[in-house]
Amino acid sequence: MTQMVAADKPPVLMQPAKSDSSYWICQSGGWGIYSLTKIIGFITVDQTPWANATVTVLLLSIAGMGLTHWLRNFMRRHGWSALGTRKLALRGLAASFALATPLAVVTSFTSIGALEVQLPSLETLPEPFGLDLVPLITILIHLVNWASVFAIWLTIYFTTLAYASTKARRCVSPSWQEHCNRPNCAS
Repeated sequence: MTQMVAADKPPVLMQPAKSDSSYWICQSGGWGIYSLTKIIGFITVDQTPWANATVTVLLLSIAGMGLTHWLRNFMRRHGWSALGTRKLALRGLAASFALATPLAVVTSFTSIGALEVQLPSLETLPEPFGLDLVPLITILIHLVNWASVFAIWLTIYFTTLAYASTKARRCVSPSWQEHCNRPNCAS
């Protein structure tokens, strides 16, 4: 009976066990840096009381982190990583705006939401049919801001997946075995 060597085995492109801890480190680090820069900006530039800025930004960031974690699970269940670039980009754009919608509405009603949209020209907008457009425009500005945050998150996430997948495929190939850091190259 012949023995199968590592080079004869088909590639297994499953994420290793350490990917979950790496994911949480990146997720916490990314949202933490985002929160910290927002808090510092509100405290130093807008002179917002630190407690107000900290609590509001942290609650919104925790909600954002929860939404991106939910999105990650959704994308994994529905095989988004196997999609072509065009389909992935369209779904990513739609997902960014879908996730941004509730946060845009909530942000618009916070004290820091008003600070983010301080445009003097908004006060001189016409009021067609007696409607005040400022709240709608404020929500739209927050929608675009949050959608941008989620689009950046998706870009980083899929770039990281593509890198890990490419590395795994290279390391399974016998010609690349000598370049791998680990014998089984499952990192």
